[in-house]
Formats: sequence, C-alpha cells, structure tokens
Amino acid sequence: METVLIPDTFTDEKLGKRRLITIQTVYSIVADSKNFGYVLTALLNSTPVRSFITSFAVRARGRYFRHISWTVGLVPLPKVIADGNMKDPKIKEIIKLSKKMHECKGTNSEVSVQLDRAIAELYGISKKELDLLRDYLIACGVPTLSTSANRKSLPRVVEFE
Repeated sequence: METVLIPDTFTDEKLGKRRLITIQTVYSIVADSKNFGYVLTALLNSTPVRSFITSFAVRARGRYFRHISWTVGLVPLPKVIADGNMKDPKIKEIIKLSKKMHECKGTNSEVSVQLDRAIAELYGISKKELDLLRDYLIACGVPTLSTSANRKSLPRVVEFE
C-alpha cells in the first residue's frame, strides 16, 4: 500500500478543468485540509502503520497484499491526529516532512526514516521496535525506502505451507 496526496481536480490542456476519477484499485480519503492530507499520507506510508495493516491483510500473488478498505479502517489514530490538532509541533514536523516526500516523489530514504521516527513517536514505539517492524516488512517482501541495510542481520524468513 502506498498513499499520495492528490487534488480532486486536474486541468487538461484540451478538456480544461476536470474532476479526478481514479481506477478501481485506488481508494481515496477526503481530507478536510491539505495539511491533514499530508498527515494522513505520512501516517499511512509509515512503517508502523504498514506493519499493522500487513499483519492481517490477505496475501495476494507473491509480495502483494490486499489492503481492502476495512483493513485501513482498523488503523488506530494517535490522539493528536484524531483530535485534528494541526498546530501541534509534532504534527507540524510531520507535515513538513510529508511535503518533502511529495516533492521528491517518495524517493528520499533519509526523509522516509525521519517520517517513520516521527510517526513511531506518536504511537510510543521505540527505535528498536521500529527497526523490528521495518525488518518485518522486509521479511514479508513489502517494498520500503528505509531499509535495514545498515543492520547486522535480518530475521530469518519462515514459510508455512
């Protein structure tokens, strides 16, 4: 699962301004503000949330998982996000980092690590626990920018029949 903040309309040079209609494999969440959209994309792309969702999502074809709307709906929101407090310093930092990730089209692993740490802090997850969650995603074959390449070892993958 990957998320991105997109506008609800786009402008085509021939057709003019049009409402954006996504294909059937894309789910959308309407955000009250652009900043809340940045927070949601940061949250849903983070290692803690992706690990949570992957832990019970149905596996489909190899490394892919079916992230159906109900699996995403089970994600517990940290209180500061649920309260919608966009002026909280932690949330402001997440917005800033999420904007950076959008600017680089999600390719900056350094910013990805910073976002993961910021989101993990909201959930009360330690750095060691975050590393374990990241390793879990890698073991599941879930693509991630913030890899554990600098770690000494990865967990052994056990396959069940």
